[in-house]
Amino acid sequence: ADMKTLIYYPPVKKDTIFALPSSVRRIMPFAICNANNLREIIFHDSIQGYGGCVSNCRNLRRYRISANQYEKLNPLGCPNLH
Repeated sequence: ADMKTLIYYPPVKKDTIFALPSSVRRIMPFAICNANNLREIIFHDSIQGYGGCVSNCRNLRRYRISANQYEKLNPLGCPNLH
């Protein structure tokens, strides 16, 4: 309701890139799961933690933490993450 916490990303969305809204400050564990259409997730610098929020996104290729910084994280079930 306050747009500060991402609770759930619908896994059936057709988007290949998901950029979190700038209002989001917190992401719940496993909020982005089984979203097999996603190839990239863009977090912004104001998020206070994103570990454990992504799993089983088979086509995910990378996380972008800010405009020019790519992070290598190892979420469970994301075999194509480079």
